[in-house]
Amino acid sequence: MRASSADGRNTGEITCFICKLCDHLNARFPKDELMEWSAFIIEALSSDISFEYGAADIATLAKKYEAILHHPHSVEVINSEYAEFKYIMRQKHKHGSISIFSDMVAATLKCEELKQISQLVDICATFQASSADCERGFSLMNRIKTASRNLLEVDHLDQLMRIKSKLQADEAINLDNAYNHWRRKKDRRTN
Repeated sequence: MRASSADGRNTGEITCFICKLCDHLNARFPKDELMEWSAFIIEALSSDISFEYGAADIATLAKKYEAILHHPHSVEVINSEYAEFKYIMRQKHKHGSISIFSDMVAATLKCEELKQISQLVDICATFQASSADCERGFSLMNRIKTASRNLLEVDHLDQLMRIKSKLQADEAINLDNAYNHWRRKKDRRTN
């Protein structure tokens, strides 16, 4: 039997797609890590939650990422900031200044009172839901670094990839400035 919505759409296919997407995301992260990051779900933060909501997850994440956090006592500071974070985000959501995750990330990064927790929010915001960007990057690299260009150094390859990716995205780039910068970096032959 085919499930359909009021407007006639096949909801079975949509549900199947969502289940496959969730399975894919679960496979990309270590055990329970997605559960820990749920402390930053905007819908949960904007509802009536208990004071303890997310505190254990934040403590686990702060301990896990302690090596890259900037403050020497980050775990304790982040735990205390998380309560303030929940309150601020709930108020911002209630007033309509944030509605989606990227709004919450931007608001957190701008907020002076949330300097430590913003580091964890920033880490959370860097996770990719798909590997498409990485695959495009490797594909671009393989088109640039061919067998005849196998001596390209990493810095040079990086610069070429940045230029090419900006051109492919139709971003404005001054090729004359890029060329002149490249020429000045090292004594180069001209033809």
